Amino acid sequence: MKNRLNLINIISTTVVVFAMVIVLLGLNHIGSSLVVWGAFVGCTSYTLSHAMRGEPNWSVVSNGIGLIIGYTIIGVVQVFGLDIAGNSLVTALFSGLIVFLPMRYYHLSAPLLFLGGLSAFAMGGGLEHMVWLGLSIFHGYLFGNITEIVNYNLEERFFR
Repeated sequence: MKNRLNLINIISTTVVVFAMVIVLLGLNHIGSSLVVWGAFVGCTSYTLSHAMRGEPNWSVVSNGIGLIIGYTIIGVVQVFGLDIAGNSLVTALFSGLIVFLPMRYYHLSAPLLFLGGLSAFAMGGGLEHMVWLGLSIFHGYLFGNITEIVNYNLEERFFR
């Protein structure tokens, strides 16, 4: 029975991920080409946050704060025209902030903050892409939720 349950989870997750890919391909035509990255970050964040703390709603908050930190690093470096040493110093200071925040505010997660900051760099620091990245992170989080709901309903219907 356990093997059948795992098979149902795999099939339902595959169907939801396939639906997510179709939506993302549609969004790619009207938005950024890195929407898939944001959805990956959202799905990963949902799963990681849920597994670590049992509070998946904070994954979007952690990603958002990380995104702001990443864009702040890019902005400070561009405004002040810093060289490699200055860039490294600014990045180190904000990396320390990424480590410190979850120690002070236990709802936040350092890996999720890092993923949000990394997303800003993956987008090349373009502010015009920030909205698309935020929406695609939320989209990934939403599909993480949908996958869990589908799996739960299948388990309840066929295996309880």
